Amino acid sequence: MSEEQEHRTPSMRARESGSMVLHALRSVAPAGIRTRKELSEITGLTPSQVSRGLVWVREVAADRDTAPFSYSRRDGYKQSDDLDDWITFGLAEFGLVGTKMFRLESGTLRPARRRAPDDVLVKFLYQQAGAMVSASSLAKRELEARMGGGPRVEAPSSG
Repeated sequence: MSEEQEHRTPSMRARESGSMVLHALRSVAPAGIRTRKELSEITGLTPSQVSRGLVWVREVAADRDTAPFSYSRRDGYKQSDDLDDWITFGLAEFGLVGTKMFRLESGTLRPARRRAPDDVLVKFLYQQAGAMVSASSLAKRELEARMGGGPRVEAPSSG
């Protein structure tokens, strides 16, 4: 079995895939790798192994001793020491979560609340989803300001 075929076995662990993805990201730093397909070609991993490897990089490796992980359509997957990359990626990810929470709130929890207005769990979930929608709206405005050069949202002062 060739070395490339060994990489393509379905039983490869996330850590092994992740190490290969991390090595590929480090080899091109500070630039990024634009697509999962490119990561697959560079590493010899299958697309699903690349996906598992990216999860490992995000959940394990980036928290250990490496530069923060980010993704953008423009730059692709990368590790970066640039504060703007971190914030832009974080705000964009938060926006995705907000969209999911909005859809959960409007499509499931709001109708459930009308049908079961006294259910404590339904009320709780509705309130939590609403809070996340509000927070993500703030994050979206900050991202738009950062990307478009508009006014920044200032954090409240602590004193």
